[in-house]
Amino acid sequence: LMLFLLTMQLSAHSENITGFLMVHQGRDFFPVFHNPLLADALKGNPPFIFEGSMIQSSTDLSLKLTIHRCTGPVVISEIADIIQKFYQSTPTLNVLWDLSNADVSAIRSGEIEALARAVARNSHSREGGKNAILSPNDFSFGLSRIYQSFAEMKSQMTQTKVFRNEEKALEWIRSS
Repeated sequence: LMLFLLTMQLSAHSENITGFLMVHQGRDFFPVFHNPLLADALKGNPPFIFEGSMIQSSTDLSLKLTIHRCTGPVVISEIADIIQKFYQSTPTLNVLWDLSNADVSAIRSGEIEALARAVARNSHSREGGKNAILSPNDFSFGLSRIYQSFAEMKSQMTQTKVFRNEEKALEWIRSS
């Protein structure tokens, strides 16, 4: 049993509120609220952590950023499911996909093109936003650059850039 504590700063309040606990067991995540104010703030708009996925997602409201951290073998259907749920909720302006600990060897370039096409259909809700993809190893970096090229060709309403270093990715997201 592993525990994850997510600290969020809510824009309606000036202080940091620690109070959303994710309990991770196997591949399942279970929310446990121990702060009533935070529980009320998250009603109807939970963080993007989905059951049965090797993709853990969190939100940094100060950067208008959702971070998707992929671990282990990841297939395109998992990524597509996370993206679909992301756009069905209230998406943040910026997104960071962290593939540092992911095995993306099962993903094919044709699947990447279909994913870029699907994102382009929804990206109008994030016009002006940024997608940073963190891919420190050569294989995931190459696949991510393919995605970046398809995203540009599909005229997504967001910018996409691939990085090998998380600090540089976050620096780019912070820049205007």
